[in-house]
Amino acid sequence: MRRTRLSALSLFLALLVSGCGVEFGNGDESIAGEGSSDNLDEAAIAAGIIVDPSALDIQGFYERDSGFGTDRFCAIRQDDDRYQVGILAVFGETSQCEGRGTATLDGANVTMTLRNSRDDTCKVTASFDGNVIQIAGEVADSCAALCTPRASLAGVAIPLIDDSQDAAGKAVGRNIGRLCNGVSG
Repeated sequence: MRRTRLSALSLFLALLVSGCGVEFGNGDESIAGEGSSDNLDEAAIAAGIIVDPSALDIQGFYERDSGFGTDRFCAIRQDDDRYQVGILAVFGETSQCEGRGTATLDGANVTMTLRNSRDDTCKVTASFDGNVIQIAGEVADSCAALCTPRASLAGVAIPLIDDSQDAAGKAVGRNIGRLCNGVSG
């Protein structure tokens, strides 16, 4: 595994240097200016170093044991870029944030509208890198309604465990039975 990481790192560094347009061999090193970040990104995507943002899909079941409890997130695709989602972020035995709602995906950017059991609404933004959903470090004040005192959705990160709709439909919360009810459409 270490050898694979070193090989990937070596490939990335070689792509980085070639993408900068540095010419070697004649003793006259210069910046050619023709290497673009788009070409470098394309090469990194082709080499499997980074995920193609246009191919991302957040559908699935996410889970992380934080030591305070088990955080969960689920997403079920409704159409091309709209998802049914649910989240439980745990900060102790009685401290949590919990809600469900909808999300849209635009490249690696996720915009969620969440509701709690009292129908309070919260809008949050997150990013997705193909492995982890990461909520932004700042959330709207209205998101406090989804949380117990001293808990917040800000900065919560949960890794993808299973990308199937079936697994996402089985995600359970504390106060909300099924975070994603498993029904699409």
